[in-house]
Amino acid sequence: MAQASWGQGLRRTRYAAAAAALIAVAAAAILMLRAPGERAAASGTADAGPPTIMDLQSAYDRAALVAGELHDKDLKIVGADCHPGMSGRYTCEVGFVKTDYDRTRVFLDAALVERGASKDWTLMRGLCRRLL
Repeated sequence: MAQASWGQGLRRTRYAAAAAALIAVAAAAILMLRAPGERAAASGTADAGPPTIMDLQSAYDRAALVAGELHDKDLKIVGADCHPGMSGRYTCEVGFVKTDYDRTRVFLDAALVERGASKDWTLMRGLCRRLL
């Protein structure tokens, strides 16, 4: 009789462990299907996902103010595909036009951006920085 109850207890423990694992997997799947901003809010991280075209344009414009002649004033970003990198940085394939040149010609470049302490994106490398 003691052996039968021990076997039932072992079975209950296995079922409970399997149910707990299933719940954990389901919760992880739901979290992964959410949008990047929702994932960040749910997990409590500061990363709200990759930068948008507007974020990249703002980062470029801020860098152009500081760098002066090293940046084109007429550059307008029209497309971007960003991928996460090391230490919260993103590498982006950027498509842009030069409004003073030919608005139908799209130029391509790579850019490295990082989210700063003020939650703004900072252009680290790329987007046609002219050499001295």
